[in-house]
Amino acid sequence: PTSPGLPPRLVGPATSFVGRRAAFARMDALRRDGARLITVLGPGGAGKTRTVVEYADVVRPSPPAVWCDLSPARTAEHICASLAAALGITATHPEAIGLALGALGQALLVLDNVEQAAVHAGELVHAWMGAAPEVVFVVTSRVALGLAAEHRVVLGPLSPGEAIELFLDRARAVRHDVPADTDVIGAIVAGLDCLPLAVELVAARAQVLSPRSILERLRAPLALLGGPMRGTIEWSWGLLQPWERDALAQCSVFRREFSAEAAEGILRLGDHDNAPLPLDVL
Repeated sequence: PTSPGLPPRLVGPATSFVGRRAAFARMDALRRDGARLITVLGPGGAGKTRTVVEYADVVRPSPPAVWCDLSPARTAEHICASLAAALGITATHPEAIGLALGALGQALLVLDNVEQAAVHAGELVHAWMGAAPEVVFVVTSRVALGLAAEHRVVLGPLSPGEAIELFLDRARAVRHDVPADTDVIGAIVAGLDCLPLAVELVAARAQVLSPRSILERLRAPLALLGGPMRGTIEWSWGLLQPWERDALAQCSVFRREFSAEAAEGILRLGDHDNAPLPLDVL
């Protein structure tokens, strides 16, 4: 590749990018203010990777970006090996990587999919920020690194209008005559919480289903969404401790958003040996 570590932007034909203007503006403002560590946070399927790809590779092409996918990483050694490969160096100890990063000068270092090794990543990033004072670190993760220098950009759902636009764009990529029935499509994306990955997966069903048929099948959303969304959910579930899984399951009695006080009223986690005592609901 002409630039070390840069990912292919897309697999297959290019697709349009929808929304996230506020996230771009926030990242720009943080960089202008001298932020060195920006963590793009959001649940699985929020589009963290695509947002940062678009920001680093298209919207803001300067300075150059080095990309490192850390989804396979579980230990500090794994992180170092992945980043050394992205940088094109053979040495994998943290000090050598720090020297290589320092030699980049002004650059964006994107560490993608960090959540399963966030503790190790935080320790390494803290050291590398000192070794490479001109590099801006951009992290995508479902959990924060917890460093004092960290600035967070949270990706929530798309707006309803953006989600409808995304659905129509992806649906018409597989069937050009999908009607712009905004009432039906609005109900579809609302049922998917306007989550970008879910919207894209369901829009692909337009090849064989009408929007109204898709809406009727949303009573069983995981069956409609298929393997990718189930895998995303299982990935998040696997990151939780046993007591956290129990807490999440107990909180599923709430149909919508709930307060900390409401959670305190229902959570019972005394059977877990490693649960915090007393339970810190917050």
